[in-house]
Amino acid sequence: MKNNSFSTVPSSSEGIEKQDLHVVGIGASAGGLEAIEQFFANMPSPNGMAFIIVQHLSSKYKSFMPELLAKKTGMNIKLTQDGMTLQEDTIYLNPPHHYVTVVDHTLRLRPYEENDQVKYPIDAFFHSLAAAKKHRCTAIILSGKGNDGTGGAKTIREYGGTVLVQDESTAKYRDMPLSAIDAHLADYILSPADMPDLVQTHVSQTEFTYNEETLQYIYSLIKKKTGIDFSMYKKNTVLRRLEKRMALLDPPSQTMEEYRDYLCKEAEEIVELQRDLLIGVTQFLRDKEAFSIIEEQVIPQLVERKIHSQEDEIRIWVAGCSTGQEAYTLAILLHDYLSTINRYFDVRIFATDIDRHAIKRASQGIYEEAEVHSFSAAQINEYFEQTKHGGYQVKKTIRKMIVFAPHNIGKDSPFVNVDLISCRNMMIYFQAELQQRILSLFHFSLTEEGVLF
Repeated sequence: MKNNSFSTVPSSSEGIEKQDLHVVGIGASAGGLEAIEQFFANMPSPNGMAFIIVQHLSSKYKSFMPELLAKKTGMNIKLTQDGMTLQEDTIYLNPPHHYVTVVDHTLRLRPYEENDQVKYPIDAFFHSLAAAKKHRCTAIILSGKGNDGTGGAKTIREYGGTVLVQDESTAKYRDMPLSAIDAHLADYILSPADMPDLVQTHVSQTEFTYNEETLQYIYSLIKKKTGIDFSMYKKNTVLRRLEKRMALLDPPSQTMEEYRDYLCKEAEEIVELQRDLLIGVTQFLRDKEAFSIIEEQVIPQLVERKIHSQEDEIRIWVAGCSTGQEAYTLAILLHDYLSTINRYFDVRIFATDIDRHAIKRASQGIYEEAEVHSFSAAQINEYFEQTKHGGYQVKKTIRKMIVFAPHNIGKDSPFVNVDLISCRNMMIYFQAELQQRILSLFHFSLTEEGVLF
């Protein structure tokens, strides 16, 4: 018998520093049990990592996962409880009918809400894992029906984490793996048995060393190819992305100089690197508490000022809009309020981003089902229509409120007479000098009583 323990008692973390603990999140649904067993049968213990499994579970049936996993691994196995602190060499299992999220180094549980028509527990978990651990996490998508996990995998990659997806030929149900693969979110496509070696290799990488001259040369290659200057981005963020791109090559680049030479030969890799460096973290109603303030205070006060001053135009600028969710959220909330008070305004929302690929997707306004579920069923019915392929497209009444355009905030002219500027999760990636320049630009753009979100 292996030395296992199964516990439901929270305990404090020891050993590895909390901030350095690498967390592996595993999402699985139908047919996932066999894949999970294969994964842990090939994962040595101890390994210095924490593993969190989120499955679609029914409360009608007892889960035998603890007993089955105990035969495959020597790690501790715990049923997740609210408030548990993450520990190394430990596997955490989700209870049925609860969302599991990571906040700092703590696991939180939240019951499903009765009005949730469709549940996406894997997406919710991956979103939180990415925000909490950033590049110190790996997301694994295994067998299952539907597309839960795809939206969360996008966030994992945006924050610098790694995404592993089960090779569909080995999956009992291919929907979940294929959804992530078709969305181009898989860093690696492997059988569950081959995943542990790759995870360990990534976690055990030695400290990344670089040469400043070589880094500047890579900046110049990107700027020449794409027109984007990354020299004002925070260096640590850039280096993490470079390291990841180097590791993804076959064979991997061992030094930055090797990677520089590869970029000189392969122009397409420059484009791929640029896409990885552009961190487009966004979703509908991202941070609901913040948006409740926009909905309940900012929009009513803005409209009241317009009525009082007898102006008929409302101007909003969403800077760094990525794939458009933030801009559409503001448009929907504003449309909701104006409909309630039965007033008409000429609403102009300028949504801009340096990433032309993201702008193209944003202007189409087509999203996966998992991406729109933050809205109520009534809002989805009113503002979205289903596409032939199962996605949801923002209705034309909302799309025509927004102008999506490429814009380099570091050098292009700003918009003026703006009532509300939304710029979220972009400034943190810039160096202080560029941050100050952009804040001054926003001050110039806003009206006297304008709001910066």
